[in-house]
Amino acid sequence: MPKLLLFAPCSKIIVSADDQTVTLVALVDGIQAQAGATVADLAWEHLTVWQAEPEDVGQTYEQRLEIVRPDRKVAADVRQQFGMEARTLRVRGSVVGFPAGVEGEHTLRLSVRNVLDADVWQRVMEYPVTVRRLPPEAPPEPEPSAPPESAMPRRRASRGTGGPSPRRSR
Repeated sequence: MPKLLLFAPCSKIIVSADDQTVTLVALVDGIQAQAGATVADLAWEHLTVWQAEPEDVGQTYEQRLEIVRPDRKVAADVRQQFGMEARTLRVRGSVVGFPAGVEGEHTLRLSVRNVLDADVWQRVMEYPVTVRRLPPEAPPEPEPSAPPESAMPRRRASRGTGGPSPRRSR
């Protein structure tokens, strides 16, 4: 079975056209989701790097990335097949959205299997991602408005100049 050298969920993967070097941008370890959203609006990528044992070269494998919620339910399952044709191999994947119906620590669980062994998965890595739900936006408060004229108390008109009445001292 190939050996996992690297697993990295991140917001973006850049591969240089010149020398094929890899740049990982913003590792994903926390997600903020809008209140009431079941899926966070997030496009993210993941990179795995596998190292072949001598018996792995020429074999076909499949990796499975599961997103496990805090209540231990699997919310997503992403699978990719790859052939081990060299000593090391990079497998890159893109995902749109992140399950956010439950707040708390989710687990990215990575497993691998030889495609000839139909149901024998070997778990190789677990990576925590915390989902935090943003508080709902409060509706804007209405502008204070003057009460309707009919609701305003009527004042008695003062005698005299029409200005305010002088106060009398006692």
